[in-house]
Amino acid sequence: MMTAAETKRRATGRGFWWTLVVLVLVLAVAAAFLAWYLSRGPGEELRLVPLTQDVGTRELAGTRGVVLFFIDSYGEATVSRELQLPSRATTEDESRADLAPLCDADPGRNTDSALPPDARPTSVFLDRDAGQVVVDWTRELVSAHPGGSGSEQATLAVILRTLAWNFPELGSCVLLVDGAQVETLAGHVDTSRPFDLGRWR
Repeated sequence: MMTAAETKRRATGRGFWWTLVVLVLVLAVAAAFLAWYLSRGPGEELRLVPLTQDVGTRELAGTRGVVLFFIDSYGEATVSRELQLPSRATTEDESRADLAPLCDADPGRNTDSALPPDARPTSVFLDRDAGQVVVDWTRELVSAHPGGSGSEQATLAVILRTLAWNFPELGSCVLLVDGAQVETLAGHVDTSRPFDLGRWR
């Protein structure tokens, strides 16, 4: 039969190990969060606001509901807009059609286009096995870009969020300009690597 002292020592030992287990779990969660935070690309710093409209994908008489993203008139956050666009035969055609309206501002709704004038998507290639979409843009995406870190982030935000929300089956996006990868749009954000679309939903 254990004495009172032995019982107390055993209880103290159990308490120590439970405290150690909880501490290790807390440190593991903190380390995971820190790793995720540090792994974010520099192009993902723009504040993303919640969707302002229903994102349901309706199909009415050959049309489909799509969610497009613009930048607000202050250039500080993305703003969602749901439109009905004609259905297309392939995902490549639909994604190209979804990106085209991003080039036009909508002053009546206090939104601006974050894309340079005359920049247009020319081709979209989809690797279904890899879940990756490659979007080729005209040279104006770089040559006519106004520059500045904020403007560059806004350009990437509206492109990537529009693709991420309308094509959830896609995992990553590669941006090309005139058929070739570019290191950056205007000197601030690395565009030579695929973007993880999961972070833009």
